[in-house]
Amino acid sequence: MINKVPVILLVGGESSRFQSFINEKPFPKSLNKIKKKSLIEYVFKNFIDYKYNNFILPLGNYSKEFLKFFNNKKKIFNKKVNIFYSNNKNKQVYNFNDSINIFLINTGKNTNKAKRIKICIDYFNLNEFLISYGDGVGNINLNKLYKQHQTSKSFITAAGYIPNSQYGHFYLKHNKVIDIIEKPKLNEWVIIGYIYCNSKTIKYFNKYYQYDLEMGVMKRISKLKKLSIYKHNGFWKSVDTKKDLYELINYLDKKNYDK
Repeated sequence: MINKVPVILLVGGESSRFQSFINEKPFPKSLNKIKKKSLIEYVFKNFIDYKYNNFILPLGNYSKEFLKFFNNKKKIFNKKVNIFYSNNKNKQVYNFNDSINIFLINTGKNTNKAKRIKICIDYFNLNEFLISYGDGVGNINLNKLYKQHQTSKSFITAAGYIPNSQYGHFYLKHNKVIDIIEKPKLNEWVIIGYIYCNSKTIKYFNKYYQYDLEMGVMKRISKLKKLSIYKHNGFWKSVDTKKDLYELINYLDKKNYDK
């Protein structure tokens, strides 16, 4: 069942770009309050809406802040949650059930994303799983993503998104400006998370984790032509600047997520 597939949310980074305009002291981006809830609660929302109930958070930087936050968290969007914690010393198998379960596992401060995922694979004995970023909020159709992944022969299916440029662009003909377009869509798809992995990816995490996720594991699988893209044309926002923050708040207001 789809709700048994665990979601690994990558939250172990330093949040360095975010600090400059939000916090005076270092603090995890995902736990900052955006309107009435923390950013990570809005990240959970898309998954919960599609019946994904089991979340693994590999902690690195700010592990104490995450532990404090989740120790006090009883519900997310009015749904009861169960919180589990492991210090990664004793291997244990959890029952991924129909409740909303959040598993916090310490994976070390200076550990790259791929190694954090490898630790989770080994610890929880995972076969198939979703990976996403703990600071990206979107309305991705996870049923369509799942169906595409299941019917393809790919080892990984990852969501892609074409962002708008933050600049006005000159359009040239024979080296003369013939038009100016304000913040047009760019040409390339960017990785936004929602990375569905089957059991065949595990050996690549074991072999290439030292090169990290995107430029190591995913790049190697792409060379085998076993990585496919799910093209998302709806909303998605990662908060790195004030502009990103205001755009996310505008989206949340339209969705009435806090009511």
